[in-house]
Amino acid sequence: MTEPGVHLSHWVEAAKICMTDVSTSSLSSGVRYCSDPPPTSGLWGSLVALVSGQNVTCVGLSSTPEGCRKIAAAMLCMEPEDAEGLSHDDVRDSIGEFVNILAGAMKTQLIDRDPGLTLGLPLFIDGMYESDSRSLTANVVCDVGEIRCVLTVLVGAIERRRAA
Repeated sequence: MTEPGVHLSHWVEAAKICMTDVSTSSLSSGVRYCSDPPPTSGLWGSLVALVSGQNVTCVGLSSTPEGCRKIAAAMLCMEPEDAEGLSHDDVRDSIGEFVNILAGAMKTQLIDRDPGLTLGLPLFIDGMYESDSRSLTANVVCDVGEIRCVLTVLVGAIERRRAA
């Protein structure tokens, strides 16, 4: 008998598909995925939980503060050179909204695998997301236009027990 829940590889696949779609529609930028290791410091980002009786998963996007400002400017239909004028609150809210849209797209993508998924609220993070022994993490480095980003998927306790 297998445990319920969506496997990490399915989450990552959905995250990449949805990241490409949301970046194109919300930022008018394509996404290029690469195999570079993710940076371990100097990042800002946002994290949103997708939770059900079967899954405890978070998706996040992070970049440098400058990269986050440029993403926020694109979300607000501003020119990249005007990004410096954005307040920290504007950047935080825009990155949170982007990741919320991404999580919503992932929920739609995975609804057949887990119809009970619900979205949490976006959390702004100053630094790299870290997991512990109760979760599995996948970090996918990508370029959104010219902005280097890290797409992160953290899958909780159910997936960790299955992997053991």
